[in-house]
Amino acid sequence: MFPFDLWHRGRTRPALTVLFVEAFLVTLIATGMAWLVFAAASGLIAVFLVSLSLQDSFSTLLEVNRRDIYEGRLAPYSANAWLVFALVAVFAGCCLAFSAVAWWLPTSSLRLVFASQLELSPVHALDLSRLTLGQFEALFLRNLSVFGLCLLVSAVFRSGGALMILAWNASVWAVSYALLSRSTIVVGGAPVATTLLAAAGGITPHLVLEAAAYITAALVGIFVAKAVEKYRFSDARFRRVMRASLLLVLAGGVLLAIGAAAESWWPPVWFAWVL
Repeated sequence: MFPFDLWHRGRTRPALTVLFVEAFLVTLIATGMAWLVFAAASGLIAVFLVSLSLQDSFSTLLEVNRRDIYEGRLAPYSANAWLVFALVAVFAGCCLAFSAVAWWLPTSSLRLVFASQLELSPVHALDLSRLTLGQFEALFLRNLSVFGLCLLVSAVFRSGGALMILAWNASVWAVSYALLSRSTIVVGGAPVATTLLAAAGGITPHLVLEAAAYITAALVGIFVAKAVEKYRFSDARFRRVMRASLLLVLAGGVLLAIGAAAESWWPPVWFAWVL
């Protein structure tokens, strides 16, 4: 989105901090514009505008990844790992911006603006101290279904689909925990600083792991779709892309398993200690 595209001009590899700040500012601007123009559905429209606004930056990252691999600047594993880190930085910027909006809005407006996110949120409790997110098996299967959806949507809609899922997940988690944190302050009388520390420490481990897994799935969808479009099945380059994609799927599965374990065990332990 202009003028943020100017940040990337002349850069062979955008800095992670630049990507984080860009995603944060783009999300704030998109949410504000959605509120002004599409107030009745601004939460959904904001997700759409964020995904639309970040497509040029996503294309830049994919091009950097392609050059790193085919020009031999980095091994494929290192290049793909850096791309995942870069998109996690984008996710973190979106998540922080949605959190800021959710903390700034009055509760009644928050429930109206982000009604769709709250309706589909997996977070349901009166306050953080009573929150349990589920058992490992159920969480892993649920996250695995999202993983498959990310792969499919990204294969069909490419970067637009990947960014849509990225922005949607950022909005759901940010808004859900902001509302739950505000309820914790009111119901449990916890100090604001303690509540913020509890929320951030409780969700960050599994949120980062799951985001990295979903990003990996999205990249697999994009890579495979491009390979099918560009190469014959008998081409050695096609087989190379498929091998790399299979390794990414396996890595994503490992991230999902670790994330599900962290999500089922860590938040209650952390909340009981902090709150």
